[in-house]
Amino acid sequence: MPLPDPVMHLLATYITARGLDPAMNRADPEAFLIGKIDDAAERLPGKGPFAQPFAPSEGVAAATLAADLKRFFRRAAREIGREDPKAATRFERASAHWLRHTHGSHAVAANVPIEVVQNNLGHASLSTTTIYVTSEKRRRYREMAKFLGGRVGEGFLRLHAWPAPRATPDPGEGARSVATSKLLSTAS
Repeated sequence: MPLPDPVMHLLATYITARGLDPAMNRADPEAFLIGKIDDAAERLPGKGPFAQPFAPSEGVAAATLAADLKRFFRRAAREIGREDPKAATRFERASAHWLRHTHGSHAVAANVPIEVVQNNLGHASLSTTTIYVTSEKRRRYREMAKFLGGRVGEGFLRLHAWPAPRATPDPGEGARSVATSKLLSTAS
């Protein structure tokens, strides 16, 4: 995934400090992005002062990082639980995969072209990435309802409900709203 130059500079500085070559064309393909701690003898019980130093290319396994993130999210949930229970619940359920979804949602909301989001997320099919566009449409409708002071009628919101609007109208719905519903459902 493309990173801004300042982030690349920090990453190169970190990799160099670990004793690795920061040049992408010469980088060790087996080296971990996040290195193991170099003060393990002091931090890990039972290792003692004779612990062997880690090789520069060794690193934190994906499962370890995922577990660390889960612990971080649970701690964040406890911290904000009283002030924002809804956010706390989201943090309780958060994971590394949630961060991927967050990136996709925010990128689409910031008008990053959908094919760029697709490539960043590593999706083989563009249709997989379009789930973020759908959630963005829902957010747009909610935001417009707030902007209009709640004046977006229930009929308008029902037309844009997911799954797609009903093929047959409720009694009392006019032909115009059914035609508009069909037109809008094909546009989305």
